[in-house]
Amino acid sequence: MTSALDADTATGIMDLLTRLRAEHGMTLVLVSHEPHVVERYADTVHLLDEGHLTGSGPASGSLLG
Repeated sequence: MTSALDADTATGIMDLLTRLRAEHGMTLVLVSHEPHVVERYADTVHLLDEGHLTGSGPASGSLLG
């Protein structure tokens, strides 16, 4: 989603989406290969491997480590 952007712009976009999510009670789905992005901006993570769910839990948990 933000991989083609410079770090400051990517952070700005993600912060904006986070604010909109909170203000409007929206759900935000992130698809990323960057665990630090998911851990910072998501509440829950679902791990996929070749299209199959292999794990699920809080984003701040050990699933991403």
